Amino acid sequence: MIFKRQKNTLAAASSGRRHLFFGLAVLFVILLLQLFFGTPPFILMIAFIVIVMSLLVLLELGIENSASVVGFFFVFNTATFGVVLKTFFFQSLDSNLYQPSAVFIVVLLGVLELYFALKIVRLVPIGRPLFKATTDARYLKYLSIVSFIVGAFFWLLNQRFLIDRRASFYTEESSFGGFASFFHVFYMSIIAATAYVILSSKGKKSLNGWVIFLIVVGSIIGIVESRKIELAYTFLSYYLTSFYFRRVISKTQIATLTLFIAFAFFIFGPVVHTFRSELWFLSFPQKVDFLRDNWRSVLSKQQLESLLTKVLSHRKSGYDFEYFGRNMFFIDRFATIQHIDLIIDTVEQQEALGGGTLLRGYTRVLPKFLYAKKSTISQADEVTWELGLRKFGVIGFPTVPLLGHAFAALGWFGVLVIPFYMFIVLFLILKKIGWNLYQNIYAIFFLVPLLVNVHQWTHTQYVYRLLREFPLLIILLLLMSGVYKIFYRVKQRAGASHV
Repeated sequence: MIFKRQKNTLAAASSGRRHLFFGLAVLFVILLLQLFFGTPPFILMIAFIVIVMSLLVLLELGIENSASVVGFFFVFNTATFGVVLKTFFFQSLDSNLYQPSAVFIVVLLGVLELYFALKIVRLVPIGRPLFKATTDARYLKYLSIVSFIVGAFFWLLNQRFLIDRRASFYTEESSFGGFASFFHVFYMSIIAATAYVILSSKGKKSLNGWVIFLIVVGSIIGIVESRKIELAYTFLSYYLTSFYFRRVISKTQIATLTLFIAFAFFIFGPVVHTFRSELWFLSFPQKVDFLRDNWRSVLSKQQLESLLTKVLSHRKSGYDFEYFGRNMFFIDRFATIQHIDLIIDTVEQQEALGGGTLLRGYTRVLPKFLYAKKSTISQADEVTWELGLRKFGVIGFPTVPLLGHAFAALGWFGVLVIPFYMFIVLFLILKKIGWNLYQNIYAIFFLVPLLVNVHQWTHTQYVYRLLREFPLLIILLLLMSGVYKIFYRVKQRAGASHV
């Protein structure tokens, strides 16, 4: 048995080395092509260091550690994805950038800060983690049902009392959005249900009728809220749970994941963008009526052809990017180096906004009944207005990444200080939650929003998520776990009394 275990360990290590060497070989080919395309050696060297550092971040604690995975994807969605896509389009890395040298230096500084923050937090003692791996099938079943009920309840309350911030900007009506933080426990229902199916079937299955129902509900929520991010949360909750409970992704899952990506880019995304402007200003009952009356037109051949055209030739107005030589439908969110570049160029021509733009973020943590003057407009909107990148009052979903926000506030000093501090806080919280992902539904739950957003959040969004939303969700999950333990003990005592 010991010999077999050692053999499996050696085989896994050998496989890991093969994958690493393959990745380095691909990187070497990409860099050679970029040299041929005319990328300046200085930028090419920085790009090489950035990508290698991302691999070191992943290897620091491994693919089953949430901090290493989050760090890797921060770099991937900031720069690595852009490097790969620019190579695919036969373009040099510095083309279509305003400040290519400066932006690559900023990214390099950010990656180095991330790496050393991870090194430091790894050594810092924080006591026992709040959550550990969970394999109790009865508890997983309970948690899935309760998370669905609680999440759906708070989502409905949020729909009832929250006025969309784009609509509220043009009205004097006030709204309450505090329920939104608790709604996200809904995604735990998908995670717990998927884990339950995997454990109950001894790894043979990951789907049943309940899991499919939850995925459908998550997709409907994305349509009603006109947000692509809810669809990403829904499917990531399923796929990440399946991977970290079975340590493998089946061929069927790879095929369905490919179909999901195609669905997200070619149907769901364009549908959301088509009806977003109408849904913004509607109440929840009006949204339901609107979707019920218009869903057939969305599936018509003419509408599908129109959506496909929108994906292939979409053009934005005002806050626009053409890093890849064309306007690619929401691909820009996966190459945020171009957003950072635009901010750097703008600040270099005028002046930094000052530390006030960072301090305002901490007021977002306070409930509105404690701080009535709290702004409901996103900090990303405010930063783009103040920099003159978008007209005042144009509210949407601009991307102002952490590195860009730090530069906008304090210039180069901000880049040297703010990301490092924020990464320290992020990794400390993940470590305290419990950052071992293997069969840990809680670590997976907090990983999902970070994988989607860590590269594009402003400093304010980091502060809000880490210092308000995550603690509230932790308290809610601990409460749900405590209720289960109480009822389970009562049931045990009742059973013992009958014996």
